[in-house]
Amino acid sequence: MEESRKYFERALVEVDALPPISKVFHKIMELTNEGEAARAELIHCVSLDQGIASKVFQTINSAYFGIRQEISSLEVAVGLLGDREIRDIAMICASSGLLRCNIRGYGIPADQLWFHSVAAAVAGRLIAARLLPDMKEAAFAAACSTTSASW
Repeated sequence: MEESRKYFERALVEVDALPPISKVFHKIMELTNEGEAARAELIHCVSLDQGIASKVFQTINSAYFGIRQEISSLEVAVGLLGDREIRDIAMICASSGLLRCNIRGYGIPADQLWFHSVAAAVAGRLIAARLLPDMKEAAFAAACSTTSASW
């Protein structure tokens, strides 16, 4: 019990070393949590973050979506992916930078922390889809952000 307490106290002290998450990420979360986001404003936000924009193109042009022509327009890519997928991409981009470097206080390698964060988010969505379907996106966001930035 005492060892657990020391572990959590150390983690709380070291959380101040984490870099802040970008304003673009927060704006994308705000826009996509309100239901159907204003498409032009969402596209503009995505265009401001090179990492998110490149992941949007990588995702839409993947074999998973099966689109025969390469999509090179951000407007088309965002429209085809939709708010949920854009929000998920933004969350993963925001958390992957934090979780791919060693963070003192966790006691596990950085790549395992990132994998845990993504796995917890997907599992949260799947569980909520069965139990509380209206809350499945909130469950994804909560699991992802709890592991990555809200200690």
